[in-house]
Amino acid sequence: MRIRAVCLMIIGCLFAAHAVEATPVVRTQAEVEKLIETDGATPPAWLETAKLNYPPTLQLHWERPKNKEPWTPNKYLSQYVWSVVNENPGRWREGLKLLYHVLDVNKDDPEKYKQTQKAIARNYQLLQQDPLRAAYWWKKSEIEKSGDPTDSVELADCYLKLGNKDFPRALLTKIGNDDSRHGETIKLWADMGEYQKALDVADIKADDDENPDIGFLMAGEIYRRMGKPNEAIEKFQKVLAMNDTSGGHDIKQSKSRARASLEATKLYDALDLAKVADGMYTSESAGYSGLVSVAVDVKANKIETVKVIKHTEKQYYGSLTDTPARIVLKQTVKGLDAYSGATITSEAIINATAKALAKGIK
Repeated sequence: MRIRAVCLMIIGCLFAAHAVEATPVVRTQAEVEKLIETDGATPPAWLETAKLNYPPTLQLHWERPKNKEPWTPNKYLSQYVWSVVNENPGRWREGLKLLYHVLDVNKDDPEKYKQTQKAIARNYQLLQQDPLRAAYWWKKSEIEKSGDPTDSVELADCYLKLGNKDFPRALLTKIGNDDSRHGETIKLWADMGEYQKALDVADIKADDDENPDIGFLMAGEIYRRMGKPNEAIEKFQKVLAMNDTSGGHDIKQSKSRARASLEATKLYDALDLAKVADGMYTSESAGYSGLVSVAVDVKANKIETVKVIKHTEKQYYGSLTDTPARIVLKQTVKGLDAYSGATITSEAIINATAKALAKGIK
């Protein structure tokens, strides 16, 4: 049992550090599903010793606030998870411990039980960076039977991170167009490396009446990942040309993102590390709720470290450590994908790093 626990711990660490893996693991769908049903069902070793800590006023049956009732996270579980757990990395494990407790509390209520299972899955996926256990809990919640295939995008993302593209490809093909708010299905196509398919779906979204800005914005990010800055700039400019009525309800934020990505993309051709002098360079770029500032340390034409030194982001999940780690690993800001679940924050780190490096060009 001790050997198995150590093995599971190692597997968990590898998944948590998926961004810095040199050679991605490739698995069949059957292999992934076997892993999910066995190792995915096993809680992490630290869960047993994690503290069960929550305010006595907290309602544990997912009660909903009344209309126009003020935000009260010490009363409502969903609000507590959102603003107390998610926004504080020191409470991520404690939050998972609480959700396991909530699962037991709601064991006789099928609806609340499934809601809790989904909350556990999100904690594993977004906070613990553990796609194996996240996939297990998404499956336990029967998300695949929801009737709306878009509900399974999170599960498909887990399969991709576990080394399989067959399940995500089949799911995204079934979904067809992207009706999500932030272009999640487009991003997943791009994360799979199927850029043309991602662009096709982004173009369709850009033609709809609900969120055309997201279609153009996602297309710009895809072109940027493909190493086609001119095409990316064209798409970002289309977002900036929109008025507040021709875009979706996130148009102001979309313009902020497009402006920041446009500025960074224009620097790409000049970003040659061989031309960057040794030193520490800082810059900032627009994130979800404000500016994200980074410090980039360059020595002997190599990016030594990238650190987020200031931000006002709240739902940033693992992006503050994952994205800088991948920049250092790849030694570039070109071609990087944004962190799932915190795409805007991740984009801001990439853009700010590009601007910081530009300051050091000899």
